Amino acid sequence: MTVASAASKASHLDPASVIAVIGYRGSARTAAKNLVAAGHDVRVAVRPGGMSWVRAFEDGFRPVSIAEAVPGATIIVVAVPELEQSQLFATLIEKHLSPGSLVLLESTAAAVAGAVHIPENVDVACARLRSSSPGESSSDAVSEVAVIAVHRDVSGTATERTAAYARTAFEREHLITTSFAAEADIDVASYAAEKGSSQALLSSWEEQSSHSGYEPDEARQRTLDSLSAAVAGEGPVHLPKAAATGRTAASGGVS
Repeated sequence: MTVASAASKASHLDPASVIAVIGYRGSARTAAKNLVAAGHDVRVAVRPGGMSWVRAFEDGFRPVSIAEAVPGATIIVVAVPELEQSQLFATLIEKHLSPGSLVLLESTAAAVAGAVHIPENVDVACARLRSSSPGESSSDAVSEVAVIAVHRDVSGTATERTAAYARTAFEREHLITTSFAAEADIDVASYAAEKGSSQALLSSWEEQSSHSGYEPDEARQRTLDSLSAAVAGEGPVHLPKAAATGRTAASGGVS
């Protein structure tokens, strides 16, 4: 994986930015709290009653529906499990997106596998905190790094906007620029390690899909099929690169 340190010259997030955070897991929770502390309008959307809803409520948010959170948002952070992304975009998120908005995916594997349809008139990127990989940190004491990756740059400013978001959301000046495919490989390898093997991961995904309680299930099954085809046996996972419209940003430093 090719990585580069992002320079600290890019501006911080536009004060007028409105951020919708869908799901309250991973680094999205840290981001939501930091963004509010920085004075931004943050709308958190989670299903009522679950632990994510409880955590958001405890952190001072009043969770709303996706239909309330997304309209008018300039940045949409999607922090839901891989198997839920396709259905949520198809049934709830897509129709509320504004042209030119920035969609940030917490997890990238479903998008890389071609299982998620995101409208072509929005930028698509990833900005998150995760455990550092060898060579990503100059200090052994740094166990967590802030990474950004741009999948689709329609506006021509996706890299700058993603970097500005990450600096504010994670309170980090040092960012690592990588790619969707590299982040997907890291995630899927991590998922497989947790389950014991790639095949055990696929079995777990299939079980989740069959007992999801969501209707309709077509989108989730399509996602499972795409991810299953992308996981090639045991060992290192290399997902196929999905076709993307618009300009794709190359890995490198952010100026």
